[in-house]
Amino acid sequence: MERWNRLAAYCALGLAMLILGSGTVANKIAVGAFPVFFATEGRLLLSCLLQLGLLKLIHEPFPYFSPSEKKTLFLQALLGVFLYSICFMVGLKHTSALEGGIFSSFIPAAGGILSVVLFRERLGWNQHAGILLTILGTLFINVWGVLGGGGLASSHLMGNLLILLSSFCQAVFVTFGKLLPGRIHFLALGAAVSGIGAAMFFPFALYDLMTFDFSAASPLEWGTIFYNGLACTGLGVMLMNYANRKLSAVTVSVFTSFTPVSAILLSCLVLGDRITWFHLLGGLVIFLGVGFSLLPIQPKPKQPLETTSQS
Repeated sequence: MERWNRLAAYCALGLAMLILGSGTVANKIAVGAFPVFFATEGRLLLSCLLQLGLLKLIHEPFPYFSPSEKKTLFLQALLGVFLYSICFMVGLKHTSALEGGIFSSFIPAAGGILSVVLFRERLGWNQHAGILLTILGTLFINVWGVLGGGGLASSHLMGNLLILLSSFCQAVFVTFGKLLPGRIHFLALGAAVSGIGAAMFFPFALYDLMTFDFSAASPLEWGTIFYNGLACTGLGVMLMNYANRKLSAVTVSVFTSFTPVSAILLSCLVLGDRITWFHLLGGLVIFLGVGFSLLPIQPKPKQPLETTSQS
């Protein structure tokens, strides 16, 4: 039974990474048709309603959050939902889904940097090497693409920088999530964070609703909002949280590296983005950095204590 449970967790995690990667492509379509705040509000509301509905379906009561837990949830929503969504969605307006997928792989390195800055954690040599490689890879794509003849417009630079900033916001979201107790059902956590994020976006989305002409949007473009809310922010995150309860943190971290791979492949297949040699080279350096940062470190053997004889 344990073997089948682990197999189910692996399948759930792999499907989650595929769904989350496809969100980059769906968001690229959405921001081309709708204002950023309206598109994000719709995604968060749908995700919140889905998870609340599932909580009711399984007869799980919505938990009470302590003041400290409410503060953590607010910070998660502010940084990992509100600021992340603004940076990521506006960034996608100015860059391609292909590059958005590549630069979203910076999240593990951003998490390592924040662990040092915020929690004074000591990183191993592999994590230092991984962070350095991911920084070099992102710099190479941006500098060569814009300044070295790669053919990218200068607006791509701003979009790529916003995607990188969103990686730090997402890393803060994951880091603060470790402060919440395991007693809270993951559906309740997801519903709470999505609901707080939707409340933050509501005034801006209301302005979009009153000033934007939605008549030109196609059914496919409306469908991306539902897909982002129900599939990506809803089902994808739920599958990842399910697998997170069954598998080790290292295994989950390794699988998250495949999210940008999914985003890159789908951006080429669905949107027709053209991958160039400097995308391949820079992306390879970034993925090597992610791989280095996930290498297990063998602990140094403890030296036996020397005994001294007293005369």
